[in-house]
Amino acid sequence: DMAFVAMSELWKWPIVGLIVWLLGYIPIKRGDEKSAKRMMKRSRRVLWALGLLGIFPEGKCSKDGKLLPFKPGTTNLAFDTMTPVLTVGIQGTEKVWPIGTWKIDRRAPVTVAFAAQLLDPRAFLAEYNGDITAAKAAFTQAMWDSVVYLSTTDVEELKLALTA
Repeated sequence: DMAFVAMSELWKWPIVGLIVWLLGYIPIKRGDEKSAKRMMKRSRRVLWALGLLGIFPEGKCSKDGKLLPFKPGTTNLAFDTMTPVLTVGIQGTEKVWPIGTWKIDRRAPVTVAFAAQLLDPRAFLAEYNGDITAAKAAFTQAMWDSVVYLSTTDVEELKLALTA
């Protein structure tokens, strides 16, 4: 099973709302603490059942395609459940569907790149001798560095890095 965390507004959109509900997506209303707690609870259930969970750690889309600061939810879930994280970088989505418009350019190229290895919270805890605050900070920075690399590096360079 795989679920994604998505903005609660999607459930109000015709057709899209039905699709995200049928796919078992987990809603979150930004800025709402109760909604965040419900999302964390449902997300833990998915991970404890050995499912996959997709989270965009920024919490919202970027208008210009640049990475926004990460919210703490992804790191907290990883440490709460001791679940490794596979970072993913996406390039080009801001050209496919620019924020503030309904115009979709289906021909705009999008690149999705996956990290070569998982980030495991247990390894970070071991490296920082059980200091959870330091381990979480390093984990978040490692996620950030990986996503920046994957979402800004030229596709051909990424291919070369995999074969090296």
